[in-house]
Amino acid sequence: MSNITPVMIKELRERTQAGMSDCKSALTEADGDIEKAVEVILKKGIVMAASREGRVATEGEVRTWVDAENKRGVIVEVNCQTDFVARGDDFRGFVTTCLEVAKAAKKGADLGAETVNGKPLDTLRQEMVAKTGENTVVRRWDTLTASTPNELVHAYIHMGGKLAVLIRAEAPNADARKNPEFSAFIENCAMQIAA
Repeated sequence: MSNITPVMIKELRERTQAGMSDCKSALTEADGDIEKAVEVILKKGIVMAASREGRVATEGEVRTWVDAENKRGVIVEVNCQTDFVARGDDFRGFVTTCLEVAKAAKKGADLGAETVNGKPLDTLRQEMVAKTGENTVVRRWDTLTASTPNELVHAYIHMGGKLAVLIRAEAPNADARKNPEFSAFIENCAMQIAA
């Protein structure tokens, strides 16, 4: 125990965002091995995540993505317990990761089982719970794809990500699809759906 220094505790804290006492305990349990201590903290975080599973997560963010040709779009909703966490960089980064995973996933896939750098997204979610102390849930996601040349996909986000709409619309012809008035009509439709 005497070989655990404040520098080691600081390094572990920076790597895991765990509390100082948790870092010291993990280093003690790992006999001063920082890599093993990281694993100890992650395991404890997964246990903490399991204990938070039942907590209601009603805050969060809805994020969308539409490709440059407006042929395919994705929408993802990720929830946490408080607005404070929802506005944090860690949570917003996790939402970005979820959106990237959803862009690559097949429609209807379980996002939690999809991998990011060899780790299931659900493991990253559990690490987020351990870091923030709040339940975090990938509530739902979907994707839309234009099936004809005259269709387009459009996304609308309202209230800074509290509400979002992803719609697919078909223009009468290819020229109408490119018409700014048609785009304005679709934007208005999305706003009405959000309302």
